Amino acid sequence: MDFLFSRKQRLLYEMLTILYSENRFWTLDELAVKMPLSRPTIQSNLQLISQLLKPLQEDARLIRSFKGSYLYKNPSIGFNRIRLLLLTESIPFKFIDSITFKKHPSLSAFCEDNYISKSHFYKIIQECKTFLSDYEIIFHYANMEFKGKETNIRYFLYSFLWECYGGIKWPFSTHKDNRHFAKQRDLLSEELNFSFSYLEQLRHSFLVNITKLRFEQGYTIGSETPSNIIIFPELAKIVQDAISDTFSSSSIVRNETQYLYKMICINIWKSLKPDHVKKIIQSYRKDNPEETAFSNRVLELFKTEFGMDLSDNDQAVYSLLSIGDHARYMGSISREIYMARKIAYYKDCFPFYSNILDRFLTTLSLDSNYNSFTTAKDFLFLQLTYILECHKSLATFDPQIRIWVTHSSYSNKVTRIEKLVKKYSPFHVKVFTGHYPPKNYDLILSDVELPEFSDQNVFVYTDPPILGEIKRIENAVREINNQNLKKLKPNS
Repeated sequence: MDFLFSRKQRLLYEMLTILYSENRFWTLDELAVKMPLSRPTIQSNLQLISQLLKPLQEDARLIRSFKGSYLYKNPSIGFNRIRLLLLTESIPFKFIDSITFKKHPSLSAFCEDNYISKSHFYKIIQECKTFLSDYEIIFHYANMEFKGKETNIRYFLYSFLWECYGGIKWPFSTHKDNRHFAKQRDLLSEELNFSFSYLEQLRHSFLVNITKLRFEQGYTIGSETPSNIIIFPELAKIVQDAISDTFSSSSIVRNETQYLYKMICINIWKSLKPDHVKKIIQSYRKDNPEETAFSNRVLELFKTEFGMDLSDNDQAVYSLLSIGDHARYMGSISREIYMARKIAYYKDCFPFYSNILDRFLTTLSLDSNYNSFTTAKDFLFLQLTYILECHKSLATFDPQIRIWVTHSSYSNKVTRIEKLVKKYSPFHVKVFTGHYPPKNYDLILSDVELPEFSDQNVFVYTDPPILGEIKRIENAVREINNQNLKKLKPNS
């Protein structure tokens, strides 16, 4: 949601991330190295951060002394709570919030309330409009509403509100208690013999409240509703009870129920018991041939491209059916919070795995039978990655690093160093601890200098380790990994 920040707010946000990153005092000079700002500007921003954190009182505050500036935070306070304070000062955020909850009758009223001219408002809202286009919706300024397919609008609202408020604050003022649906969930859990996790309960409540909110504002799901297939009739009844306390026609209530049921199924259920997973798989295979074909094709590619046979793994099959259902129903707008950031992480840390998966998705998209599933390529990249990394380390797809670990006393200390290397080096590592180095090794780790191997990659560690030694060993392994990647990059 960084696009919601003005330039000044973005600088505050960057400074907050630096202060939050380490539990220590930061001097002005250190902050100036991290950020291209003058000392007076940094001083001014630190003062603004102190004011920003006041609502959190003792849970988070900026401590300033001769040592520098230190961001104290209660361990139970996450960074997103601090970010929300900054978001609520953003004009684009306030505007989306106003449209969502119908807080202003006109754009003029909104601008007047926020002491901003219309011309300036139109200028700063541009980046926000680009973000909305990912969901194929736009702002309608005259009516102060979103314009687009109702399913897309609700999907956007769920993504937006959950990312900004999820687990932090309850945004729905019409329903004060965020556990409003606890009774219904308890009945469902008793009926189906499984329980929602706490976060699933919160997400369930967000979905239901967004549906109720739009429903009460007069927006309804049209003819693009999903099929009538109901895997859990008890859940469908509870969903219907949550939105049917209106004077709407039975057909509208039915459409709303089917839509909300669909969204709950494809967004939340990740922790079902094995017998319920089997039940869903059976229902999908019987009534959803397209999703079943997609799942089977992906399982084939998992086996040929990644050497992993998951065809008998019910959880993996269920996940693929759910992912296919999500991608096919929501199409190119399928999203996950922090999606771009997560993809960047995987592509940076596991480049060879990412290349394989990109080729995998390209192969899938070239098959006309799966076009309706592959329009959301980034979404599929993440979802398939989550499945694969449950069963195999993604680092194993990178070139293997062969390390010989030796010790001057050659005792169990060798095994201890071996465990440290494997634990703290997030790479595809194979460690040898024999009396002599193996053939074609990449790195030697030793507690003493080895003149005989001076022309090789040797890292001399200190035992017992001194402060920062583990990090230095990791950096040595990382350097070898980077060298290997550079060698193989032209052939990838």
